Amino acid sequence: MGKKVTLLGVALLIFGGCTLFRTAAPEEVGTYESYAGSELVRDKLKESFDSVKRIHNSVLYNTFVLKPAAHGTVDELQGESLHELAEHTITDDHSTAGTAIVLGNRYGRTTMITASHTVTFPDTIWHYRENEIPGQLPIVEAVSVRYSAHHFLFGEDGIIHFELAVNDARRDLALLVHTWNDDNTPDLKPLDVAPGNHERLDWGDLVYALGYPRGVQMMTRGMVSLTSISPRRSFVVDASFNRGFSGGALFTVNADGSGIEWVGILSAAYGETEYFLSPGRISDSEYNPDIEYDGPVYLQRANRINYGITYAVGMDEIGAFFRENRSEIRREGLTVPSIP
Repeated sequence: MGKKVTLLGVALLIFGGCTLFRTAAPEEVGTYESYAGSELVRDKLKESFDSVKRIHNSVLYNTFVLKPAAHGTVDELQGESLHELAEHTITDDHSTAGTAIVLGNRYGRTTMITASHTVTFPDTIWHYRENEIPGQLPIVEAVSVRYSAHHFLFGEDGIIHFELAVNDARRDLALLVHTWNDDNTPDLKPLDVAPGNHERLDWGDLVYALGYPRGVQMMTRGMVSLTSISPRRSFVVDASFNRGFSGGALFTVNADGSGIEWVGILSAAYGETEYFLSPGRISDSEYNPDIEYDGPVYLQRANRINYGITYAVGMDEIGAFFRENRSEIRREGLTVPSIP
């Protein structure tokens, strides 16, 4: 009887042990990785900086400060000679910078893509005085007229100048072109990374951003959120954003280990306008936190970036930008990648 009990116990143990081994269903793998840790990825990202450049802009405006008797509305000043109405004239230099990506460098043309707002500036800026009467049309006291705009980058052999060739303010995309001959071929390397498919990006996928925030060559990373924010903005990234990063390249890592793909361009960060009271300009010698300030107070306005909410233009919009401007791209002799 004892022997039978022993055999029954062994049988139960074997049967119970079998239930512990289950065949797991294969985990579904996305197109892109949510992390990266290979030397291949690191090398490809570092190599991509050969094609991601800092673009500079120098824009000059003539500002006509009008005589008090010449102050009027925009409609009243249209067609008038600002030289005759001006009390004096000031020359203003607006210098900005951003990031651009080299797409082609052949047949005497170098093509770069960047964010439109990085390289476009208004022709005319109207400066208004404070309205004395509520509801009155704004009164113009000065007018700034743009008379030159230069786009350039610093190459190994000197300054390389570019012209604005194609612009799409709605998508915040622009193409720049530099014309050269065989004697002065610029040492600029086109981006050697295949365009990816933005539609295959998923929540939590990791992207790497390359650019020049505040003029500093930097690489950062962030996670993708497929948040619908604008018809012309494809997705949101939680990467930190600073001025100068606009136009930066976005890359992601293929899950099959084949390397990286270009999936978009940094456009802008979410920001807000803040109003605050300020004493205006004071010198260091006047600043004393231990003494109550009793001078004039002014209402000031400033734009504040909300870090961690960065808008991106995906390859779907970049491809549509190329297709819609195909005729102009061909006429200018520009080189752009083929994007489905």
